Amino acid sequence: FNSLFVPTAIGESTSAISADVKFLLAHIISAILLCYPAALCVERRRFVLDFIVSLYLIYIGVACIVTRTAFQPFTFWLGCVVSSGISFVGTAQIVYKREMAEVLIPNDE
Repeated sequence: FNSLFVPTAIGESTSAISADVKFLLAHIISAILLCYPAALCVERRRFVLDFIVSLYLIYIGVACIVTRTAFQPFTFWLGCVVSSGISFVGTAQIVYKREMAEVLIPNDE
């Protein structure tokens, strides 16, 4: 744990974790947090891939517009691929569990 911080002055420390690692961790955490809300929007497992790909294409488009370049660093593309995969798998599992939940049919008696 002590190797993560590099002292710079008295009482100050900066994180030795690179910005790329922080960027990837942010993508992974946001992908995990996206799973449940995405599962609420999608009711069938076969639509999950389309929904997640659409969300990440919109994200990539907005990121390219904001940075005014399509040539993003490798960590950006790696973060998008990893987080979209995590979002897809997590959302598909949640939707699958909701689809396979026992449907109770009321008795008319």
